[in-house]
Amino acid sequence: MNTSSSTGLSLSFFGKSFSLSQDPSSANHGLVLWDAAVCFLRWLEENAKEREKIKGCRVLELGAGTGILGLVLSACLDCKVVMTDLEEVLGNLSRNVSSNPLLPGCAGSVRVLPFDWNDIGSDKIISCGPFDLIVGTDVAYSETLNPVLLRCAASLARASEAASVIFVNELRCEIAQGVFDEEAPKYFRVSRVPPKRMHTDYKDANMIITRLSLKRSGEKIHEELEKDNVE
Repeated sequence: MNTSSSTGLSLSFFGKSFSLSQDPSSANHGLVLWDAAVCFLRWLEENAKEREKIKGCRVLELGAGTGILGLVLSACLDCKVVMTDLEEVLGNLSRNVSSNPLLPGCAGSVRVLPFDWNDIGSDKIISCGPFDLIVGTDVAYSETLNPVLLRCAASLARASEAASVIFVNELRCEIAQGVFDEEAPKYFRVSRVPPKRMHTDYKDANMIITRLSLKRSGEKIHEELEKDNVE
């Protein structure tokens, strides 16, 4: 999908077509589509039980990139999605939202906002909640960013009164994944979807679907976050 000439993509989920613009020549990872988002959506297509859990949810997406996940969740599962990423990604993301308008009668919605994971107390993001689900695909790729990502997710989940969290990641770096696995239990109960339950195309593709739920009460999560910030 990310050859130098693939600046436009057409994908189909739940019987609906979506068109995306991307920039494979860019060094910015947020300007191209990564496989984890597709893996997650194919998993939902094949698992009615999981699909029903998400249908109609208020969703916060961290690192939305080209936007395919939020677009599909809003258009096909009636989710109310707030898609976030860094400022330099939002131009392409907003164009993709405009290119894929929701059909009349759709109960879903899409909103695009800038968000830096270091700004975990962002009133602008929190005021868009509460959220039922916080999700990110191919965002847990950096050993230095993963602690920031998980603190951010924990803080936002606490603000939404224990929203559930799902991260989908392609294993590329054992060190980065090790940091994620070490940090996540500080805030969350952690479980993984067995590869055998994934779509056929992704069972052997080093994809990891991780579910997280807050481990402690809101006040204790706050104390943990404060301790991390001091350290």
